[in-house]
Amino acid sequence: MRCDGQMKYVSLLGIWFWGETSHVARASDLLIPWCTYTDPEIAHVGKCEDELDRKGIAYETLVRQLKDVDRCLCDGVDEGFVKLIMPTGTQQIVGATICGPNAGDMISEVTLCMQYGITVPQLAGTIHPYPTTQESIRQACLGFNKYFKNPQGAALLTLKRFMAERDADAPPPPPVALRPAAKRIA
Repeated sequence: MRCDGQMKYVSLLGIWFWGETSHVARASDLLIPWCTYTDPEIAHVGKCEDELDRKGIAYETLVRQLKDVDRCLCDGVDEGFVKLIMPTGTQQIVGATICGPNAGDMISEVTLCMQYGITVPQLAGTIHPYPTTQESIRQACLGFNKYFKNPQGAALLTLKRFMAERDADAPPPPPVALRPAAKRIA
């Protein structure tokens, strides 16, 4: 590892990091995504399940199969996945593996979330273009709220309020009046 006197850049085996690096004690502390350009591509960032098992850290995984993503259906992709790893009881992503087309491009979004502490519910609430393969990351995060693991999530609170209002003894809303069809002029 080589760095300038002011720690403004770090060079690690030909990889350059610009910006503040004084918070990094060792090169192994850097958050470095990697990708293997095979078919399908395999990309990873952060911790893997084996590493957490060895350290005795309980974790949960959120997985989205690419065959269930609309863009992948359109493109004929029938294999691949997005897997996010987070310690049990937290909302922070500590590792991710993506296997599929453009995995090397897709891992950057997860790397950004890990670097800046963006949580799973925050990522789930981020609107992605539709249909894109990238949306599979957001859909994996939606699984976190789907199983009510985050009872204070904004989308879930809205749903709970709606259901409470619906189930209350309030009168049903008035029927919608339809306009008569316009007369055709010959």
